[in-house]
Amino acid sequence: MAVVRLTQEVAERARPGEMLCDDKVTGLLLISQKRVKTWCCQREVKDPETGIRKTARIKLGHFPEVTVQEARDRAKEELLKMEKGRNPHTARDPKMTVKRAIEEYIAGAVDLQPRTIEGYRYALDKYLTPLHNTSLSDLGEKPAKVRELFLTLTKEKGKATANGVMRALSAAYNGMRELNPDLPLNPVRKGVIRMHKLPKRKTRIAEENFTAWGAALQTILNPVRRALRLFLLLTGQRDTATQEMKWCHVVLEKGKEKAHYPDPKGGPEAAFDLPLSPQVIQILEFVRTFSTEAWASPGSEWVWPSNDSASGHVEETKEQRRKELLNPHALRRTFISEGYNVAPAKYVSYIVNHGCKDNITDEYFEPTSESVRKHLTAIDQSILEKIGIDLDKLLGPKVFTSTQFRSTSEE
Repeated sequence: MAVVRLTQEVAERARPGEMLCDDKVTGLLLISQKRVKTWCCQREVKDPETGIRKTARIKLGHFPEVTVQEARDRAKEELLKMEKGRNPHTARDPKMTVKRAIEEYIAGAVDLQPRTIEGYRYALDKYLTPLHNTSLSDLGEKPAKVRELFLTLTKEKGKATANGVMRALSAAYNGMRELNPDLPLNPVRKGVIRMHKLPKRKTRIAEENFTAWGAALQTILNPVRRALRLFLLLTGQRDTATQEMKWCHVVLEKGKEKAHYPDPKGGPEAAFDLPLSPQVIQILEFVRTFSTEAWASPGSEWVWPSNDSASGHVEETKEQRRKELLNPHALRRTFISEGYNVAPAKYVSYIVNHGCKDNITDEYFEPTSESVRKHLTAIDQSILEKIGIDLDKLLGPKVFTSTQFRSTSEE
C-alpha cells in the first residue's frame, strides 16, 4: 500500500489493483479496481462492548466524481467523527436500535451545536422511549410506527415538540444510513408524516410597554441576571453565546472596546467581534464587579457568573417565565425592530451576526468598528429613551454583603 501525495493526475494514473494512501490526510485511501476508483477513509476504533480495537473503513465516493480535495474534506470529517466515538462497525449492524443509533449519531457529532445535541438527547430520553428497542431496519420497513408516535406527540405535547422529535430521529437515521446503505428509506419522510407548519413568533416589546418592561426589570433581585437581560436587549445577541462570554474575550481599553464571540450559532466559522456602545460598556463595567469581589464570584472567568450552576456561568434566563420580561429571542427581535428605525439594515444585520450579503456588491461590505459602534450607540439610545428610566437605575446597586448577594441568587 503506497503512500503518495494524491493529486488528480496520480488518481487518473492509478492502475487496477493499486491502493494508494494520501500523505497529506492520514487514513485517506484511493482503491483502484478494474471499472471504478473508490475513495475511502479508515482508522482504528474501539468496540464499546469488547474493548477490542478494529480497523473501520468508510466509502467516500468515486473518482473522478469526487475530486481529491473533496475526498480530503470528507475524510477529515469522517475521521473526526470516528475519533469522537462514532463506530462504523456498530452502525452497519442491521439490528441497531433507535436508541443506539441516536447515541452513535451524537457521539460523532462534529458539526452540531451543544444546544442541538442537548435537544437530541432530551428527545431520546423523554419522547422516543416507545421506539428505543426497535431496530432501524424494522422501523424503516414499518414507518407506521413513526406516524403513530408523531400523531401521539402532536396530541399530547404539541406541534413544536412533535416536529423536534421527528427531526432528531430523522437526522440519526440518515447518519446511520450513510454507513449502512442497505437500510430502508428514512421513515420520517413526506407521505408518512407531514411536519407541522408553525407560525413565526413575533413577540417583542410593544411601543407602549417599554416603560413597564424597565420597571419589571428592576424587580429582578440578582444583579448579574438583571444586567444580562439588559445586555441582551441592547445588543440583540443570542442567549447561549452571550451566557458563555468570558472576560478574556472582552476588551474595555478606551477606543478599542469590543466583545469577541468565538463560537456563536454557526460555529467557529461564524466568529465575530462586536464593537461596544457606551451603554453596553457601562453594563459590562457594572457586572465586572461580580467576578472580582470576594462576596460574589471572585476570580470567575465568566462575564455572567453564577455560583449555582455546574458550569460557573448563568445557564438559564429563568426570568422569561415572567411574561412581562419576555424571553431572550423576543428581546433580540425587539432590538432588530428598533434598529431598523434608527440604523441602516446592513448594520443591524451585522451587529446581530445575521447574513447581510443579499447581492454581489454586499461582498464588499466590511464596516469599520467605529461605524458599527456609532449605529449601535444610536439604537441603544433610542431603546433607553423609550424605556424612560436611567441606565444607572436600571442596573441598580452593585455593592452587597455576601449574605445579601447570596439571597439574590435564590430568586
